[in-house]
This record gives sequence, C-alpha cells and structure tokens, in this order.
Amino acid sequence: MDEQTLALLLSKGLIDQKAMENIRMLMTRGKTLQQAVVGARHVSDVDFAKVCAEVLGLPFVDLTGVDVSAEVIGLLPHAIIESYQAVPFGFDGTTIQIAMQDPTNLRASEALQFVTNEKGWKLQTAVVPPKQMDELLRKAGVGESEVETARLDLDSARGDLARAEAELHLAALEADRVRLGVERSVVRSPVAGTVAEALIDPGEA
Repeated sequence: MDEQTLALLLSKGLIDQKAMENIRMLMTRGKTLQQAVVGARHVSDVDFAKVCAEVLGLPFVDLTGVDVSAEVIGLLPHAIIESYQAVPFGFDGTTIQIAMQDPTNLRASEALQFVTNEKGWKLQTAVVPPKQMDELLRKAGVGESEVETARLDLDSARGDLARAEAELHLAALEADRVRLGVERSVVRSPVAGTVAEALIDPGEA
C-alpha cells in the first residue's frame, strides 16, 4: 500500500521526485508513511487522507465542523476503541460509520465487523484526516499519551528530514572541494587555543 500511495501522490502532483526520495529515506529510518509524508510537511493531512482513501477504496470523510456526540462514540465499547484505534462518528439507525487510525489493520476490521454484526448494524469504515482522527480519539477518552507520542514521532520525522538534507548538502560541498583539488588544513589559533579551519590550494602548500 505504501508504494501505491506514494505513486498516487506523485501522479497527482502532491509530491515531486525529491520529496519521494526523502520520504523513502525517512521510512528506512523507521518512520511510518504518515509520519514521513505528513510529519515532514510534504503533504497536508487532508490531501494525504484523500489519497489513502482512494488507494484503499474507502470513503474519505472530512469532519470539519461536525460535532460527534458522546452517544455516537459510546456505541462502540471503549475497549474496542482503545485496542483498535477506531471511533464511531455517525449512525443512522442501521449503519454505523467508523473512522480507523489504520484502515489496513485486518485484525481491527474483523473485530469491528464482528461487533457490529452482533448488534445487527451495517459497518462503514472511512478515512478521516489524521488530526481529526486524533481529536476523535481524545473525545473517546483514549490515552492522551498515545496521541502525544504520535505527535512527537511526527516532530522527529521533521528533524530527521532536516538533518538528512543537511548531510546531503555537506556531502555535496565535500565532493566539490575534492573536485576542485582543495585540501582542508586545520591550524590552531594562538588566541585562547581555539581551532580555525583554512582551505589551502595544493599549489600554494
């Protein structure tokens, strides 16, 4: 699914080739696709959710301005909400709409299907923007620490991206220095024993 999502983000012009490479690099460092894409600010969480929904063949729902009641959230046992990070946001008497943190989680989908079947309801899972999912989980009383941990992971992804870009920039500078035949010489300053760096051309040495 990750590669399908990246390919669709690229085809829609939401990311370019450089961004895709950065995202893949972050994922090799242990970040999830969402952390690497949304956390590193390559794509908004709304656009990311829309693309994920398209890849999964699920409806995208924007809950902006929608007040999900405690009664609707309470239709699903808290243990299920907490275990599977899934929160109800709509119910019309026969169909319950549930937002999932990870719609690809087969175990979660099966558990939700079992619970709703027991109650005689139809199940409609949907993809909502990550920030709205966080808000639903908070409303449902799911541990704040879990949401905060996720946000710290996203901040870390941003830091990793900046660090990686700095490393790439440094590597490019070093390559240019070698190409130009410039050698680095480190000399000690007589002032307070500090170390200064000088670039000396081999022809002048």
